[in-house]
Amino acid sequence: MSEFIHKVKKAGFDKISQVYAEIKKNYPGFRLNDDRFSEAGWEFMVKDKIDPALAIFRLGIELNPKYHWYFYGQGLCYQKKGKKAAAIKAFEKVLELNPRFDKAREKIKKLNLL
Repeated sequence: MSEFIHKVKKAGFDKISQVYAEIKKNYPGFRLNDDRFSEAGWEFMVKDKIDPALAIFRLGIELNPKYHWYFYGQGLCYQKKGKKAAAIKAFEKVLELNPRFDKAREKIKKLNLL
């Protein structure tokens, strides 16, 4: 994982999909672990590096659109960027995938009050 993130940092987070595709081409068995990849996004978000975090969550969603944690992280990033509609949409997707995820429901309620 750290090697992948290192390559992405070097190329730029706007090139994350291309870096992934190149690695997959050279190493067809390469796979990102959803939990660890999501954690990488959270680490950037906690450091207030929102655009790299969003890039990670977007690629995660592209690779595994059923993993609700990617959408939750994406929603938090959009919330931090002040993109209310995009954040709500991401949190709604979390609830679609995991209806018992109360944190997402709370985020939607809070955002709708703004």
